[in-house]
Amino acid sequence: MKPKAFVSQNKKEEVKQIKSLIKKYPCFGIIDLTSLPSATLQFIRHKIKKNNVLIITSKKSLIKIAINDLKDEIKSISTLLPSLENTMPALIFTTMNPFKLASLINKNKSSVAAKPGQLSPRDIIIPAGPTKFTPGPVIGELGAVGIKTIIQEGKLVIKDDITFVKYNEVIDKKKSEILAKLGIAPMEVGINLVALYETGTVYLSDMLNISEETYLNRIKEAYQHSFNLAVFISYMSKETLPLLIKKAYLESKNLALKTGIQFSEEISKKDTKKEHVHKETTKVEEAEILKEKSFVGYSEETAEKAQNILKELQDQKINEKRT
Repeated sequence: MKPKAFVSQNKKEEVKQIKSLIKKYPCFGIIDLTSLPSATLQFIRHKIKKNNVLIITSKKSLIKIAINDLKDEIKSISTLLPSLENTMPALIFTTMNPFKLASLINKNKSSVAAKPGQLSPRDIIIPAGPTKFTPGPVIGELGAVGIKTIIQEGKLVIKDDITFVKYNEVIDKKKSEILAKLGIAPMEVGINLVALYETGTVYLSDMLNISEETYLNRIKEAYQHSFNLAVFISYMSKETLPLLIKKAYLESKNLALKTGIQFSEEISKKDTKKEHVHKETTKVEEAEILKEKSFVGYSEETAEKAQNILKELQDQKINEKRT
């Protein structure tokens, strides 16, 4: 029988502490400290502590023991284990939700110059435009790595945008020197978020690294598309009904004109002026492009235009009530 490995009391206490923190905080996860200077870690740790964020360092083996000990007690916690591989792990605990924590971590990263041998964290694009350089040997240096330049007003100007280094490509010595000369610092120093756990769900870094602006834009886009579809299929709701009524009016008017049937311009709507009706009808005419295009071919531009028209109608309604 193989004897059990000796585990010191200090290590047992460390595992106990990790388990206690996992139970205490609603959100916790794994961060990667690879290549992060100790002084930078201490600075970030102190800075984010005021947001009720706690970082503790521990050996990978002890983190695994703590997670395995809790796998029958905490739902799906064992799905975090693969995230420990190929990292120099530490644990992060918070009362914030995962996305707010990810945003906080990203805000506490700083940009630094690339070193030879590092992997590019993204596509590094050198933009077209003027540089600080005067004509000289630097023309040949830039040309040797595919950067085309011209001379304008005694300065070198990069002719076109260029994808200088692709995502996950190794940055060689020559390219790192060129990036430094151009003042481009593509590398980020800070905590790398690997995965976060909250109430049975594990969020990996690629799910969390979505900016708030991108998230809001996606919500707006989804609303615009759903509004466009609702108008196209004549689905009646609080938002679409005003526009659908105006569409019905316009279609009736057009049909009457085509068939020679007498059509009255008056609409029995209390406190509604004819001029106001005409303005709204003009807006509906703009919205008619929704009907003219098939559902398969509708564009985001069309959806956005429909949303803008609805907003104008709603604003007019608000102004009417005020007056």
